[in-house]
Amino acid sequence: MFVAAKVGKVTKMTITLSITKMVVIVTIKAIFKGGGPMQTIETYVPITQAKAKLLDIVRQLHDTDDTIAITKKGVPEAVILSMKKFEGFIETIDILADPEMVEQLKESAKDLKEGRLIDLDEAF
Repeated sequence: MFVAAKVGKVTKMTITLSITKMVVIVTIKAIFKGGGPMQTIETYVPITQAKAKLLDIVRQLHDTDDTIAITKKGVPEAVILSMKKFEGFIETIDILADPEMVEQLKESAKDLKEGRLIDLDEAF
């Protein structure tokens, strides 16, 4: 393990299903300390160590799905993440770039908040 420092904040994530316009929408609600969204980075690796151990770092990412910050003189300069996590970020960006999808997500969140829910069995 190449951990130079372990830091992070506790996050809580809940996943809820609701039905809007006969479309199943998965709403992911993340609650972060301080109220703002953030990606917790727990592993920091000096760049000299990262150069020497790149293959091991890639294996670690594959096995743990962590996000690793590469530091230069103690300051984070770059981030390495697994392909799975990267694809998830791209998918999230694609969803947020679609105004219709964002509106459906907002409607789903409102339905959930107001208790307008149906059982998943009823939907199918």
